[in-house]
Amino acid sequence: MKKIIILVGLYMLGINKLSSQTASAAKAAGVGNTTSVRGVAINGPELGIIRYIQDYTGGIAGYGGNLSTINRGDSVVITGPLAEYYNLFEITPATFIFVSANATIPAPQVITASQFGEVHEGKLIKITNCTFNTTGVFSGTANYTLTSNGQNFALRTNSLSNIVGVTIPTGSVDIIGVGSQYCGPASGSGCTTGYQLLLRGSSDITPSGAAIGIKEYSTSNILTVYPNPVRETVYFNLLDNEAVSSIIVTDVLGNKVHQAIQSEASINVAQFAKGFYNITVLTNKRIYQGKFIVE
Repeated sequence: MKKIIILVGLYMLGINKLSSQTASAAKAAGVGNTTSVRGVAINGPELGIIRYIQDYTGGIAGYGGNLSTINRGDSVVITGPLAEYYNLFEITPATFIFVSANATIPAPQVITASQFGEVHEGKLIKITNCTFNTTGVFSGTANYTLTSNGQNFALRTNSLSNIVGVTIPTGSVDIIGVGSQYCGPASGSGCTTGYQLLLRGSSDITPSGAAIGIKEYSTSNILTVYPNPVRETVYFNLLDNEAVSSIIVTDVLGNKVHQAIQSEASINVAQFAKGFYNITVLTNKRIYQGKFIVE
């Protein structure tokens, strides 16, 4: 017990002494320089392994390492060399120190499509009075063009999001998402185009002018898993008979051991090694998290 207390004390001391920069200062440090940024994660597994971290100065992307265990609303310090990925500034390969959960997620900055630029990269933003230039249903990872007050902008979805299969709105909507950029291989450094809004899920789309506020995924929805411990098939209960859109399972080290896009509220774990696992379930309304043991 004494050893555990000492280790926890050293860990907390490491957090307190870690010298971190603001997101804007990290970007200004220049490609190749090692940076550390403390902020709040504004996305979770619905965008894959990448995490966008925002503080009071702006936002920055983190990629690689064990970032897949970071949830939306986690306060973290991410560290690593600064790089440019097709003009998107990101810390990669990144490692992180967990500070706290359920931190206050920054309110999205309301901008127009014509204002969307470098200053919004890595930040949560909102564009109002948008119409989609296509109909049908949302597919997996895909790009969509929207028009807002006569100006076009790009929206990108991810196959891990619960937006897959949802009908594309035909009326005017407001969109919340993460500001990002992808200029393409031929553009070179310094490109000032290719800005795209990353949609995190269906709750980021609301009818224009709807007085319902910002509907965020809750990171506190506890997943009821049974049987637990389990040997073959693990089942889970959801609220309101929600439809499952995807499942991610990681081991205690944060390594992804299972990922599937499915509608069934169960997974077969017969081939899993014995041990403890974390499970994240995305539905059309929420993100759930739980734990189970394979025996």
